[in-house]
Amino acid sequence: MTDKDAAPASPSGYREGYELVRARSWLEYLPGEVGLFVGTAGLFSGLTALVRNGSAVFGVFWDVLRLESVSVYLLLIVTAGLTVVAHEVIHGLAGYVAGCEVSFQRRGMSMGTRLRGGFLTRRADVFVTLAPAVVLTVLGLPLLVVVDSPLAAAVVLTGLVANAAGVGSDLADVLALGEYPSGTLLYYSPLHGFEISSEISYSSH
Repeated sequence: MTDKDAAPASPSGYREGYELVRARSWLEYLPGEVGLFVGTAGLFSGLTALVRNGSAVFGVFWDVLRLESVSVYLLLIVTAGLTVVAHEVIHGLAGYVAGCEVSFQRRGMSMGTRLRGGFLTRRADVFVTLAPAVVLTVLGLPLLVVVDSPLAAAVVLTGLVANAAGVGSDLADVLALGEYPSGTLLYYSPLHGFEISSEISYSSH
């Protein structure tokens, strides 16, 4: 670990920082992830049925399940993958706006955002954490209404569900922030090398 990566000294008026270690949330276990996926898929499918010809849109997915259109299957897979990339890029942009240095890393078959530097208030940390869920949902819902074909609507619906179903760890992080005092500052520091970024908490006197 370089000096640049090390946690800085406590800001004036704050106690010495300590590493945050939170228990794994139920949202991050398989039942929670499946429940989140089923819940978000049901929610956005219901909205789709309200604003469009639902049977035509759902027919696209039915054809995919029956393997009648490999090209559409690949299109939806690519859409889900690009949604993950967009999710992480928005995390990075929000982190940059909040004053952090941002880089991206591969996590197995997925992608992750790495932040370091910059003290964050709890409110700023919530902004960075929830920005992708909010931004992609706000962009996706109007698209779901205005796109002009069932296939396009199926693509948008896939993106909405992929984005929302992947926010379990983000929600767990936000819920964990409620356990700390309102004046807490957070600092992202890669204490364990490149792969894992830990949060350092600084509580005011």
